[in-house]
Amino acid sequence: MATVYIVTAGEYSDYRIEAVFLNEEKGKKYCSIKNRKNSYTDYRVETYDTCDNDISFQNDRICYNDKTYHTDTYIDYEYVCGSREPKISVNNYTLDDEEREKSLCECFNCSCENHRFYGRRIFTGVLDDNVVNKYKKYCYDRMAYCKSLLLEGFSDREITAFLKKGYKESDNE
Repeated sequence: MATVYIVTAGEYSDYRIEAVFLNEEKGKKYCSIKNRKNSYTDYRVETYDTCDNDISFQNDRICYNDKTYHTDTYIDYEYVCGSREPKISVNNYTLDDEEREKSLCECFNCSCENHRFYGRRIFTGVLDDNVVNKYKKYCYDRMAYCKSLLLEGFSDREITAFLKKGYKESDNE
């Protein structure tokens, strides 16, 4: 791991990088000269370690600090009972393996006034009206399923457990 010495000046919106050195003494000498010439700006050396040796790239993955990060496109969907229609959106996230696994979900919650079904799946393709309509229908169907389980006496935690158990990554299209 290499170290770089960055000479900075200013504060807040005036903060800036003046120079970058591989040698700390050169950075300090630069600061000393600049500070003598300019009495109202404080030049200082900040030390940073580089991570070129600690990070690697494999296709769409980044490996860093013994973790693998994936950049994926996800489709997020949510339907709150009583709202006009489900919300469907596509977002990009970079998550490590553990976060990625946790984020792929389907959940159901009840409150006194509303029931809410939501989920996230990895998405490939283009978000067009057909995909949006498919996921809206899916939300309506899953909400009906959740409500039927609720009527049978299951709690929202049990329903979420059913949803998670039945969720398969192969369901993604």
